[in-house]
Amino acid sequence: MSLTLAKVHHHRHSNNQSELAILSEPKSGEARLSSPRGLPLLGNILQMDKALHMTFSKWAKIYGPVVQAHLATTRIAIISDHVILRKIFAQTEYSGRPDFHSDMTSTPAEIAEMKKLYGKSAYGLSPTEGKIWEELRRFTLRQLRDFGFGKQSMEELIMVEVAELIEHLKRFEVGRKPVTDLKEMSILAVANSLRVIVAGKRYRHDDPELLNFTRTAEKALQDLLENAGLLFFVPWLGKSFPRLTGYAKLKERGLEFLDSFQKPVKEHLETYSPENIRDFIDAYIKEMKTVTDPDSPFYGKRGEKNLEAIFGDFYIGGTDTTTSMIVWMVFILSKFSEYQEQFQNEIKSVTGNNRACQLSDKSSMPFTEALTAETFRFATVSPFGLQHRTTSDQELNGFLIRKDTLIFPNYYFMHHDPAIWGDPETFRPSRFLDKERKTFVKNPALIAFGTGRRVCIGESFARDSIFLFVTNLFQRFSIAIDKNGPDNGFATETGFALVPKPFHILLKDRLE
Repeated sequence: MSLTLAKVHHHRHSNNQSELAILSEPKSGEARLSSPRGLPLLGNILQMDKALHMTFSKWAKIYGPVVQAHLATTRIAIISDHVILRKIFAQTEYSGRPDFHSDMTSTPAEIAEMKKLYGKSAYGLSPTEGKIWEELRRFTLRQLRDFGFGKQSMEELIMVEVAELIEHLKRFEVGRKPVTDLKEMSILAVANSLRVIVAGKRYRHDDPELLNFTRTAEKALQDLLENAGLLFFVPWLGKSFPRLTGYAKLKERGLEFLDSFQKPVKEHLETYSPENIRDFIDAYIKEMKTVTDPDSPFYGKRGEKNLEAIFGDFYIGGTDTTTSMIVWMVFILSKFSEYQEQFQNEIKSVTGNNRACQLSDKSSMPFTEALTAETFRFATVSPFGLQHRTTSDQELNGFLIRKDTLIFPNYYFMHHDPAIWGDPETFRPSRFLDKERKTFVKNPALIAFGTGRRVCIGESFARDSIFLFVTNLFQRFSIAIDKNGPDNGFATETGFALVPKPFHILLKDRLE
């Protein structure tokens, strides 16, 4: 499928080349995408920074909006133009997923069964594609709506966590002690509200079971992200030399991460009653016990493994990204007192500071919406999202993209392209307001939750959580950076989501 775009792109940022640069040698008369030169077998892997998004952004400036590269034996295409990305991600042919090494958490028999039925061995929502993904996604969306997504009941659940977090933070304000672990506090609060919908049980934020759950999941996830690297692109290397390459440790961490979600699933299986559907897990189990088609993703042990994986998807997509945005907004507003004051004035104008902020207030708060959008842009907590895969050969911009090419959306570059934003390194919420600064104005170049067929299903939960946590925190407190704490500027920690390096804050109660 061809897009109506120029075959050769004159890129605005190139100093040395006015057209697509360093084209691969065409075969059989086919034009090839621009790419940086690589080495045999290794491809471009030695040219990669640890912060992958910075390498991709550098290549976008040199080679253009669509760049082909090779990470070892894996062919990738990096898309740095939001118009192109929106068009191709709406197409089925660009909606596949790469192999996410399910051999780390599945038996050979399970892998063989899944490959026979669906062509690949993944479980859950994020790594699957085709029929299995469509069935699981359709069911999940329906059940999440039934259990509160986008409804007042969801707001009420989130506000319970907001209230407990504020009460906890008030202890620091009274003693004038700096808050040093805002990220963990936020993770506990956000994960708790999501667990109520998924697993039907709420904990106090200091409950040992909740603490153990989040810490185990976070540690396993961080180790997975830090150590996967080369093994993701050269899987045979890890399987051939498991201890030397760290693959054995990586597999251990994968099982630890999965184990965090197996326990509540097993507890639900043991206590399930069809007359009392308590939450999402029960609704899923009901589907498992109802289905008779042996090829169904809900059938038998396969259904149980898909449920465990979906729970993990919820945690990564719903908790980690949402928490990162809350941390970023607190960090930025603590640094820019003028924006914090403007934010608090808008909150007061809507609530009078005699009631909590509600989701229904959002439409009357254009600066708050602009502030949130600018934080999404400036921080880009998910700099290239989750990779897609072409399921067949595709023609893009007049060039060939082969089947099984991994597609990396270069969100970070899209959100920091001077040609679009003018001064992308400046944090400036007014770029999302009209000239009178009274109306919020969207920009299509901002893509916060993905786009197309695989747009994030947790977007409403994330947006609602971010709004309710941040507005109510700043209604209650004035927050400033603790100058006696670490000063890392705007440097980030690289993980599943980009977050500021450690910082400490001081609180002052505004309502007492």
